[in-house]
Amino acid sequence: MATAGKITEKLTENKTKGVEVRVYCLECKREQNHVVVVSADMDWSQDFSDDFWISSEDNYQVIRCKCGHLSFRHSSWFSEYEDRDSSGRTEKLYPEIDADTLPVKDFKNVPDIVCRIYNETIQAFNHDCFTLCAAGLRGIVEGVCADKAVTDGLVERKQKDGSFQMVRSDKLDGKISGLCEGIMLTLFQTES
Repeated sequence: MATAGKITEKLTENKTKGVEVRVYCLECKREQNHVVVVSADMDWSQDFSDDFWISSEDNYQVIRCKCGHLSFRHSSWFSEYEDRDSSGRTEKLYPEIDADTLPVKDFKNVPDIVCRIYNETIQAFNHDCFTLCAAGLRGIVEGVCADKAVTDGLVERKQKDGSFQMVRSDKLDGKISGLCEGIMLTLFQTES
């Protein structure tokens, strides 16, 4: 078993400044070239013997797209992750973005609690937490209904005899219908 060897760490400012990287841009909605504006670059290694060592490299970068949008990028490499199937390199963008990422929109005149639920719902969707996303969507609808004092609305209900009747409901479907009645929400219906 190898014993702990000499550890070497080196932090370099702006070692990767000016380097161009191709990553997804949230504003452009596609992969674009970005330039590293500023970076903190950490090299680390541990020597156990002349023929056994491990090392890593971390690049913490503020990057700028040609459109002007700024992001944070963490690029890393670790010798122990390198093998026949992997280069040992990983990359993370913050905010975490890719082609399927929904951007968070800024809404005016919406209660703070509804904005918070909306932001968390978008984050849940972007992290594939779809059950939490569904709960968040319901919370948003309930929050808007509370803000607009909508407590019920007309819905179609099937009766025991098989016929349909319009009734007022205070459940979620009734509240959504109530938003439509108050012309706060428009439902689009497609022809079949």
